[in-house]
Amino acid sequence: MPTFSWGTQMSSIDYIFATPDIAALKHKSAIDYINPAWSDHFLVSTNLSLRTSLKRQLSIIQQETVKILAMRAQKHWRENGERSARYLKRTILANAIRKDIPFLRHPTSEALCTTPSTMTNVAMHFYEKLYTVDPIENSSVEDLLNHVPPKKFLSEATRSSMTPLLTFDNICPAVNCSPNHSSPGPDGLPYKILSLLFCEDRYSTLLTNIYNDALNKGVFPSSWSFTCLSLLPKKGDLSSLKNWRLLH
Repeated sequence: MPTFSWGTQMSSIDYIFATPDIAALKHKSAIDYINPAWSDHFLVSTNLSLRTSLKRQLSIIQQETVKILAMRAQKHWRENGERSARYLKRTILANAIRKDIPFLRHPTSEALCTTPSTMTNVAMHFYEKLYTVDPIENSSVEDLLNHVPPKKFLSEATRSSMTPLLTFDNICPAVNCSPNHSSPGPDGLPYKILSLLFCEDRYSTLLTNIYNDALNKGVFPSSWSFTCLSLLPKKGDLSSLKNWRLLH
């Protein structure tokens, strides 16, 4: 491909050299056009996959996590300055108090529920009602659409250009932008580990198929239907779920 332009003439005079062992790690290369007012040359770039083995990276993350947890424990230990048994007992008790919901009031019958099964039913009833979409009038929707001028509709080509198929090169940068310190889902895998798995070439076909099916067909893995929820108490009557803040 040409990398230099002068008038109507174009030629390839810019190169990137690499030893054979590094050249084998080439991930992708690109030649980008630059405004002729800036330079007669194009921008030549290449990306090398210099990642260590997946097993080694997972081991490093595990060691870093253990080290961070140990430093946090040492910090709390020094701040409290207590004996081990007393400190641990107080910590466990404080965590239990924050996590425990002794009872919930049923939103319909107003009965107090104290067993795990009845409180689960209360939560299901409350959040199903909270997140259920209000019904709409289909006739009103049709009437609204019928009054939209034809020139305001997108052409088939435009619609297709807005939802092109994702590629592995699209997914990897997006994964790398995910927050590494967010809470994991039901599988317990944090983003830091998932980002390593997602950028492995061996999983490229599987990942692109999953995301393209979700984007274009509305087909999602069953695991995406589950999540971990945490409830934080607010002010007021804590027997009512409306006084608990829901965190996903």
